Amino acid sequence: MTPRVTVIALCACLASTAISAAASAATGVVAFSGAVDAAETVASFEAAAADRGAWNVTTVSHVFREDDLAYSDVWGYDAPDGTSLAFVGYLGGTWILDVTDPATPREVADIPGNRSIWRDFKTAGEHLFIVMDRFSETAGLQVVDLTTPLEPRLVLETSEFFGRSHNIAIDGERLYCVGTYRQAGEPEEVVILDVSEPAAPAEVGRYSLDRFHDIYVRDGIAYGADFLDGELVILDVHDPSAFEVLSRTPDPGQDTHNTWLSDDGRTCFVTSEEEGGYVDVFDVTDLRAPVWITDWKLNEYLAAGVHNVQVQGDLAYCSWYTAGLQVLDVRNPAYPRRVAFVDTHPNDRTFSFDGDWGVFPHTRSGLVYVSDINTGFYVFRVEPQSAEVLVTVVDEQTMSPIADASVEADAPAPAPGDALDASTGADGTVRLVFPVEVEEIRANRFGYLDASAELQLVADMSQGVTLALRRMEVGVVSGRVHVEGETTPVAGADIAVLGAPVAAITESDGSFEVEALPTGAWTVRADHFGFRPLEVEIDLDVTGLDLDLALLPSLYADDFEEDRGWTVGAVGDDATSGVWERVDPIGTGGGQTQPEDDASRDGTFAFVTENGEPGGDGSDSDVDGGVTTLLSPVYDLTDLVAPMLEFRRWFTTSEDADHSDYFEVSVSEDGGVTWASLLRIDANEPSWVIETVELWSRLAGRGQVQFRFVVGDAGVPTIVEGGLDDLQIYEREGGTPLGGSSLALASWPNPFQSSARLQMRIPTEGTVRLGVFDAAGRRVRSLIDGPMAPGFHAMDWDGMGDSGRRVANGVYYLRLETAGGTTTHPVISLR
Repeated sequence: MTPRVTVIALCACLASTAISAAASAATGVVAFSGAVDAAETVASFEAAAADRGAWNVTTVSHVFREDDLAYSDVWGYDAPDGTSLAFVGYLGGTWILDVTDPATPREVADIPGNRSIWRDFKTAGEHLFIVMDRFSETAGLQVVDLTTPLEPRLVLETSEFFGRSHNIAIDGERLYCVGTYRQAGEPEEVVILDVSEPAAPAEVGRYSLDRFHDIYVRDGIAYGADFLDGELVILDVHDPSAFEVLSRTPDPGQDTHNTWLSDDGRTCFVTSEEEGGYVDVFDVTDLRAPVWITDWKLNEYLAAGVHNVQVQGDLAYCSWYTAGLQVLDVRNPAYPRRVAFVDTHPNDRTFSFDGDWGVFPHTRSGLVYVSDINTGFYVFRVEPQSAEVLVTVVDEQTMSPIADASVEADAPAPAPGDALDASTGADGTVRLVFPVEVEEIRANRFGYLDASAELQLVADMSQGVTLALRRMEVGVVSGRVHVEGETTPVAGADIAVLGAPVAAITESDGSFEVEALPTGAWTVRADHFGFRPLEVEIDLDVTGLDLDLALLPSLYADDFEEDRGWTVGAVGDDATSGVWERVDPIGTGGGQTQPEDDASRDGTFAFVTENGEPGGDGSDSDVDGGVTTLLSPVYDLTDLVAPMLEFRRWFTTSEDADHSDYFEVSVSEDGGVTWASLLRIDANEPSWVIETVELWSRLAGRGQVQFRFVVGDAGVPTIVEGGLDDLQIYEREGGTPLGGSSLALASWPNPFQSSARLQMRIPTEGTVRLGVFDAAGRRVRSLIDGPMAPGFHAMDWDGMGDSGRRVANGVYYLRLETAGGTTTHPVISLR
């Protein structure tokens, strides 16, 4: 029985269009997650359209079936006789529509197939090829003759080559089928068919080394999306019986879903199908060494995931699931610009497999076809209102080009969250595309005053603008870094000026110099592993400054170049692979999954979750099936008043949607009986990241502590790796270690607002008195008066006096009296 079809013809921007009453009265539209009432779905779509609208997109028509289904991919065909067809996958087969009159699509055929939510299409000559990703004994591949466009004929149904396939690509007379299986339990393969006789295809090759979710093929070169390993894989397929792998390049997004090549063949666009996914851009000029250029994210709806991308001319059309169709101008692939969008999904823009499945922009008419999983088939007219601008940034005095200058503009209201910024090249120029709504452009460069210019943009026109920057006054910061309390120089310390792209490294005598720093207020930071980082504020003028910087040695510092008593494994560990080990890391997944090097500047070793093999893929020896634990030695913190824990960690997970894989750091103060969590990471960050944890606020005392580092795999097929390096414990800046065995007194924080932690070291047993005195020497609070054992002691002062009232703001003195002597310590109270 042919299903009833509802057509909604629209001629205005979607934001201001009302859905017809006929559509609202229809029944039977089905959402991906299950059946819903069509009237509710369309009404919800109407409300969403009015709320979110469209930008530079006009809706020509909207068609949806009225039986139990979910829509999948879409493709198009322009016949020699002028007929235009659209092919839409649905749960029960392939829907063929005549869109010669795009405002009134009409059904011309319904090709039944194995019931599947995944269906893909490609055309070659006058034939349509159909695959579905569900096993069928008869219909793994379908071929439809389109010689008479309005009378399509199914001329072949076969499972001779495979029982299921996820996606297909056409290159000349070859059909590339990926994600194929002959039958359940057999390996996934790429199957290559000669379709020069479409009704009688012949197998000419198979490939199973990589697992491709999708593939794009042009002129004998294939660009594969390896979903499992998160890689762009480029193959020479001129000889389909002997594939040559030209390169494997890690995709930062990892969930590598589909690929598409630019018209000039120099750029490959790759989608990452994950929560907050994005489009990655690769320069593939050198097929053996692709280079990742940039990515584009849907900033205002970070959770929504992207599905597929296709490129036509200067535009990349992205089906973005719950956020609809997003259109990017990619004339400069290093700086993709959103120039149009339309929302087809009636509900929110969270991450789910609902909404826009596919897009087909390769039409003779210039119109764009879109399929929405929930709401059907659309014909859109996309008319970006954008202009190309050649921006040149020069020095105002010399008129010489300024490289690496930042160029930016405010995003127009219809596209909130878009980052309209870029950087100039060595010649001081950058070519950008801006929406015509942009009225001003700005440039800035460190060491220069900002400059701006007004823009009067005209759609589809190119223009140039020059911005001249004036140099600022500068000074020189020099100095010497040494060990606190000593004259011993600290060589190799990093000197950074926060917020400025200038830095230095100390020489063997501890000296450094930072030139051409603009005058004004800055913060200088000195940092070297094995010492507490130091920050000092300066006010620089043209005469310059000379600094004396003293670094306090860390109480503990371990760069893992030696085995210092760490323990691998604990009760409950059940990971089947990826167990912690101290090694020289091997960078699996091209160094994007597991690190290639340790985190130390001059070191070699780090703890990682099992080394893979050189050149291994992302899943080589990763954490599988459970957790693996790394236990630190026991550290004695009694010398520290305000201890800080610092380390570098690495964490890779391909499961960003559920955040079920994790890297957790915990501390125990009772020999491992109980543990308190200090830090939990569950987002993919495949790089060495510095973590700093305030221990003084997390610990009950300052005694014996042990740290636990656990990496866990949730058990689903994901890639999980962890790393640990350069761990140290030091006194927080502003705090003073008690040190030694003599009488000592300290507090933290100082100044304090609500309460201060007081710590003392008592050298001998006897009567102890601890009091708080004001600046005139009057006692305002008695804290201790009685016998105490020798050793370390701590307590809190809540800022209250003996009167029961809070003391006034100001400087007070703690005085500790013992049989072995007396010591004082200033403390500042602030409300």
